[in-house]
Amino acid sequence: MGRKLLIGPKDIIDETGLDTTTTGAATYCENVDLVSYDIIWSNGNTPVATVVFEYSNDKTEWRDLVFSGTISISGASGVHRVDIEPNFVYVRPKVTFSSGDTDLLIEVKGTTKGA
Repeated sequence: MGRKLLIGPKDIIDETGLDTTTTGAATYCENVDLVSYDIIWSNGNTPVATVVFEYSNDKTEWRDLVFSGTISISGASGVHRVDIEPNFVYVRPKVTFSSGDTDLLIEVKGTTKGA
């Protein structure tokens, strides 16, 4: 059974020289089996940042998703992929910088099981 693409690929955050806390747009993920985020940074000037994902059912009250480890941005460049099997309506990334800056792209796509 294949997967059908329902969301994206869509850029959620696309910033040059990002050095401050930024929250990406919420992704509507009801009826989606898998939401995948690619976090790509380049041209880093000693960036130190963390990425969390927040979820909500009403876009009013947001809570952090809990992962087994921290999603960190550091070094000149890098890539993370985060796969989420949602049991909520909305999800969004939030990037918090401690120091430095970098060019940052966070892209989302969502799929459901095909028939």
